Amino acid sequence: MTDRRLLRRTQWWTLGGGFAVGVVVALIASLQHGLGVAVGSVWAALNLRVMEGLIMAALVPRDRPRDLRAVFIWSILKLGVYVLAVWLLVVAPFPVVGMAQGLTIMLAALVLAGLTTRPETVRESPRRGDDDCA
Repeated sequence: MTDRRLLRRTQWWTLGGGFAVGVVVALIASLQHGLGVAVGSVWAALNLRVMEGLIMAALVPRDRPRDLRAVFIWSILKLGVYVLAVWLLVVAPFPVVGMAQGLTIMLAALVLAGLTTRPETVRESPRRGDDDCA
């Protein structure tokens, strides 16, 4: 499934890019700012993973039953991500600007993952001779 590959690549690019940018910012500006960038990118990757899980659990085809337990668990995890975000913004152990910059790394990672993910080839079902409308 191409969509899942794209999301996984985005998550890994976000974590890798956040770590790399965090190290560079820590060396150039300050350690706290670099840690803020790294924490913001981890926050973004975690948020993307939880949203993926919630959407996959909540949106199912009509012929399959919805697993309400999975929807509940993913919803609680999403709430936990929000609580963590509010705590990080209120307590501010790292510069808020650095965390915001880390969040934006996910957008660049999404573009990069989209550019580097090859689409799967779509195979048409074999046609019978009487299927032609011509």
